[in-house]
Amino acid sequence: MIMKNIEKLTELVFTLSRITRDGIEEKDNSLSYIQFQTLSFLMKQKNSTMKEISEYVHITAPSTTTLVNNLVRMKLISRIDDKDDRRIVRLTITQSGKKELEKGFVAAIKHLKNVFSKLSKKDRDDLTRVLTKLSKLFN
Repeated sequence: MIMKNIEKLTELVFTLSRITRDGIEEKDNSLSYIQFQTLSFLMKQKNSTMKEISEYVHITAPSTTTLVNNLVRMKLISRIDDKDDRRIVRLTITQSGKKELEKGFVAAIKHLKNVFSKLSKKDRDDLTRVLTKLSKLFN
């Protein structure tokens, strides 16, 4: 019985993730979900390294290089040489990146409001309570 519940919860978590990703990747938003995650991370963790981004978005180093190169080419992030160690390159979000991130948040919020509006207030409150509890457990 417990295993069946955990399987169902796992399936639901993936569904919720897909719903969120769909909102971010709407037609009027130019960011992919992973680009959005990266910009969001750089907004919070200023001057991060490639390794930190790689660990945060759970992708390999070569994939991170491709991701970062694309974001740099799009002028959404910039590379900064570390003044203490020239082997390290730090990454920071640009003003354009902040604007694109904001557009992504607006699209996601609009999409999720539409999705969650189909739930009763009690269900939304319950979902908020459970997700908050889970978030506290993992942070």
